[in-house]
Amino acid sequence: MNFPLLMILTGIFAFAVEPAPPELITELKGASLQGVQVGDRLELLVRLPGVESLAEPLTATLPPGALPLRDLGWEARVMPREKQAPEGELRIRVYPLAPGSLELPPLMVADASGKTLGRTQPIQVPVRSSIERKEPAPGESPPAAPEAAPALPPVSLEKPFVVKWGAALLGALLALAVVSVVFVVARARRRRPPVELFSEVPSSNDSARTAEALAIDSLKKLEAMKWIDAREYRKHSFAASRILRRYLGARYSFDAEESTTAEILAALSASAPLSSDLRGERVAHLKSLLEEMDRVKYAGGEPSEDLIRALGPRIRNWIRPSEPLKTGGPK
Repeated sequence: MNFPLLMILTGIFAFAVEPAPPELITELKGASLQGVQVGDRLELLVRLPGVESLAEPLTATLPPGALPLRDLGWEARVMPREKQAPEGELRIRVYPLAPGSLELPPLMVADASGKTLGRTQPIQVPVRSSIERKEPAPGESPPAAPEAAPALPPVSLEKPFVVKWGAALLGALLALAVVSVVFVVARARRRRPPVELFSEVPSSNDSARTAEALAIDSLKKLEAMKWIDAREYRKHSFAASRILRRYLGARYSFDAEESTTAEILAALSASAPLSSDLRGERVAHLKSLLEEMDRVKYAGGEPSEDLIRALGPRIRNWIRPSEPLKTGGPK
């Protein structure tokens, strides 16, 4: 035989017949092999002879032509390098996926370059269903259901000191804010019209005729403001009330502008013996006028146009018949 041809055939045969990878010592740890259930986490420990530490990542795969691992009822994951043992021991986590007698097939372990280091040993594992129920033997009574624990009485949760006093302080601040808002709104509602209707402010030193003339002039100015046409009825009523009160203060010598209706009637009652125009229906008419304007001011509703239009003429008719004081009024 030709020697070169023999050398070629020998090389081809040596390349084709690759030696089987060595079998690695394999140990399955985790739950007891008699108590493995579907979904349990187990660890496959593979000892690598001649490997002192796992400096490079390793892989574990099935041999060529083998069924997928899931079809065999398993799932496997090589643990990351930082969780591997430093003494040349490869850790692979495996999970049984189905009940029955499962065989964990051999896995081919290779280094980062793809060189096969060996294969694991096959392991037979009985796996129980995680939902199976153990039936009692014939003649054996089923186990009694565990007794429910007695209900505990309700527990009072004591609020911390800061929470209790913080809530009280917050409530006080809210109440103060509400009172402040009510006070501001009340003062705004009592605010006088911004237009000064009196060209001159009558005083107690003026004669009755002077106070009367100023009041009539102010009523004319009020009508010229056209507030009724603009439907500003409350504004018109406030101004009319101010004109009448200023007139009463100047005519009968007391502070009528800052007095209530009851205080005005009481002051006029004291002046009645000194003035012939404060008797009978005239005082009743004045009381009706003041009370109607008070209702517009404090009731909050929208007054009628007819009521507001009648205020000017009614005040004018009340002022016109007045007579000069016989003597000075109460001081």
